[in-house]
Amino acid sequence: MEKGDILQIRIEDVTEDGQGLGRAEDGRMVFIRRSDAGAVPLPGDLVRCEVKKMKKRYAQAELMFLDTASSLRTEEKYCPHQKSCGGCALGGLQYEEQLKLKQRHLQDAVQRIGGLKDVAVRPAVGMGDDAADGALHYRSKAVFTVSEENGKPVVGFYQNRTHRAADCPECQIQSPAALACAEALRAFMESDHVQAFNPRTGKGLLKNMIVRTAFGSGEVMVILVINGKGIPNGEKLVGMLDDAVYNLGEDPGYALTSVWINQNRGKNHELYGKNSVCLAGDRVIHEEIGEMKFEISPEAFYQVNPYMMEKLYDQVSDYADLKPGDHVLDLYCGAGTIGLWLSGRMQDQIELVGIESSHEAVVAANRNAVINGIVRARYVIGKAEDEIGKVLGTEEAAEVKSDAPHLPGTKSNAQEKDPSPEDLLKVRLDGVDCIILDPPRAGCDQSLLQVCADAAPGKIVYVSCEPPTLARDLSFLSGCGYRAAEMTPFDMFPQTGRLEAAVLLTRE
Repeated sequence: MEKGDILQIRIEDVTEDGQGLGRAEDGRMVFIRRSDAGAVPLPGDLVRCEVKKMKKRYAQAELMFLDTASSLRTEEKYCPHQKSCGGCALGGLQYEEQLKLKQRHLQDAVQRIGGLKDVAVRPAVGMGDDAADGALHYRSKAVFTVSEENGKPVVGFYQNRTHRAADCPECQIQSPAALACAEALRAFMESDHVQAFNPRTGKGLLKNMIVRTAFGSGEVMVILVINGKGIPNGEKLVGMLDDAVYNLGEDPGYALTSVWINQNRGKNHELYGKNSVCLAGDRVIHEEIGEMKFEISPEAFYQVNPYMMEKLYDQVSDYADLKPGDHVLDLYCGAGTIGLWLSGRMQDQIELVGIESSHEAVVAANRNAVINGIVRARYVIGKAEDEIGKVLGTEEAAEVKSDAPHLPGTKSNAQEKDPSPEDLLKVRLDGVDCIILDPPRAGCDQSLLQVCADAAPGKIVYVSCEPPTLARDLSFLSGCGYRAAEMTPFDMFPQTGRLEAAVLLTRE
């Protein structure tokens, strides 16, 4: 096999980013990426591909023709933008097969990367009948890229393997409200001749539009990321967005509740700049999941699939198996949703401390605790690896930037009968029964994992959206005396190659 060879290969698997996997006649694994105009490779397809790169143990190729379509493909066309937009790698695959594929990906990662051979991986939990459209239109957050093509505004998503945006008036995974807002922005840019930001020249105004939809309440938030101070005729744009959302006529109805401008000047590759201004409406929107209510601010982390969020959090609660009076650490807690869900299930009878590096998220977590009537929860601002020792009393105690009363059941540094006001703002847990880990895709710092293991909780529940880093961290914890007893994959991102997993680790 050489570069430029044309191979006919049966697709056996698909990676998270949509590359097909198959074997050449010499037994070498071939990664087959879709071409810009070609079909997406799916398991069972017989394809012809051209070898582009040769490696010692594998080859990289580009799909040329789909000779025989897999019987696992859906009969209907999934999306008119599937060939150009890089979002839905599994959109043409039957949904039950998507779930089987994700379970296999998780099991493969923990065995191959983590070296854990005896972990029970349960079948992937899917959307079922929870969503009105099945496993479609589930995303509560849409991040649109704004650009121009031949003088016309483009509001969509990055094309496959490029930094060019594909205009997507339709999308099978975004909410109807998000798509309506995208259409309103296109119309506004054309009518008022507002330019998109050009990353090559550094000129132009509009960079991104983020739309957050609260499915439980119908409230919608729009964040416009701009290269400037404001949007000319911004009141007109707000009115057009409002009309577009209102005219959906969905049941329950959507309502534009909040519009923000985020100033992100120049060729900054981060999504958000430092300055945000509320242009119209409320500063937050409100979501309702089960019996819990949450405030969502512009940049706060919140699960993108509210239908699956409840299933995932219930599984975390089952794995934690808490008892009244238990002490719980919620690390990388974000806006506090997982820990507060556990507190709600336990009727506020656990002592909860959350640690989060984002000041905005900690403010949101405190607000969410108040909204849900949970008083036995406190939050610390800082990196989890820096603050956990203070909370557990192995270092100087952490301080909470809050005027809330002292956390019942915790201890301060002071030994006096009447602690000082400063001591009342210090949070310390006298031991911990369960630690919740929900890190970003990069996983946990090893120093944090070591401190968690040294704290010797009876259980650690790890929530992850990245199987390779999850496998790496589970391997480290297994060397610290913690066994991954069971894990459950959740299809938080249907039609894509991504998954979420909850893992129960018990101390041996």
